[in-house]
Amino acid sequence: NFDFSYPKIFSNYMLKLLLLLFTFCFPSCINAQTDTTTTFTKEDLRMLDSMFKTDEFINLMMKDKKSYLDISVGAGNQLLSTSNNNSNAGESKPAFTLTPGVAYNHKSGLGIAFNVFFATDNGNFKPYQFAINPYYQYYGKKISAGISYTRYIFNTGSNFSPNPFKNAFYGNFIFTKIFIKPGITIGYNNGTLTDTINIITGTKKVVMKVSDFSVAPYIKHDFYFYELLSKADGLSFSPSLMLVAGQQQIKAPGLDNARLIAHPRLSNYLKNRFTSNSKFQLQSIAASIIFKYQYKNFYINPDIYLDYYLPSTTEKRFSCLFSITAGILIF
Repeated sequence: NFDFSYPKIFSNYMLKLLLLLFTFCFPSCINAQTDTTTTFTKEDLRMLDSMFKTDEFINLMMKDKKSYLDISVGAGNQLLSTSNNNSNAGESKPAFTLTPGVAYNHKSGLGIAFNVFFATDNGNFKPYQFAINPYYQYYGKKISAGISYTRYIFNTGSNFSPNPFKNAFYGNFIFTKIFIKPGITIGYNNGTLTDTINIITGTKKVVMKVSDFSVAPYIKHDFYFYELLSKADGLSFSPSLMLVAGQQQIKAPGLDNARLIAHPRLSNYLKNRFTSNSKFQLQSIAASIIFKYQYKNFYINPDIYLDYYLPSTTEKRFSCLFSITAGILIF
């Protein structure tokens, strides 16, 4: 459904690159193929190797040799997190959000980000939470990995506060050496929420502890297109497919959890997969499509996440999350 017919893509050099990729990938799948003859000269291979090592777009995408400042603004329907869509899929009523942010990434892989989440609150568009996010990213020859911690700070002057989580931990590991890349993400969120709940004997105001743990193995492949409109731009396209397993729990200290009947405020924020007696189980099958277009230091990054919930539920099973982020990198 995508038209990459811009003449620059189909230059002789790009055609050679595509043929070389097929030459490398197909022999591993077709054992009967024994002819290793190729039309690529030593000079072609040298240029190809040079492109992957020195191309400006590749250097900007990998970002593993320079420290930089990333100033961005995002728009979408992700109320809880900018990084963990498994958690966002637990939202009961996604709403439009605007998320400006700034991040500093050191060339060692260490970094820290700060985001502000805006949404409509009683007819006014204003911030409802802030997020401080230290992280570490590693890019190796065979693997890439990252780990992050997010501390949410809520705007006490806002009536719109849909996130019950105060702490979020997120990790991602992927093997990058093969054509179809396998990986896994692990996420854990926890927090507290004061709510007036219904119990057998009436109502009671309690402080509830809420937690969300998820594990998602996945597979993905990255496609790259260079020199679309100039010699300093490019597009990456990364589809992935994942299985999501997890456990969401609600606990009310000092109260028999079996006597909990309803928690109105929490139900207004999160889907009914959060219960007092939930167990770890396969929860959903999901797909993600991430685009990134970059011209020199400017980028735009659309992201679509589709989630289908598997266990029985009274809520809708299908969730569609989207965001688009634009930013500039300052080296």
